[in-house]
Amino acid sequence: MHLNHQNIKIDCPLCQATNISLKLIDAALPEEIMTYFQPLPQQLESMFAVAQFQYCGMNELIRSQKQYIDKLITRAEKQRQLLVAAKDEIAKAANYKE
Repeated sequence: MHLNHQNIKIDCPLCQATNISLKLIDAALPEEIMTYFQPLPQQLESMFAVAQFQYCGMNELIRSQKQYIDKLITRAEKQRQLLVAAKDEIAKAANYKE
């Protein structure tokens, strides 16, 4: 076994591969890799924060869409009432002509 700065070259005791490299786990590792070495509770908190953010965003989107749908339903109902009233007026006008 010999040291090469931060890399350590050894033989793997499990698979017997030779001259494998090991890297010391320190702050110099990329952020994407460091997440694999965080304690499980910290990882769970991070995942929970992401899930909660997505849930709140989706909840707000659903609320907004529901308001828009309610507005469209109200508008359609008013138009339906206007059409019924116009139909009645046309029927009355047709009666006056006869």
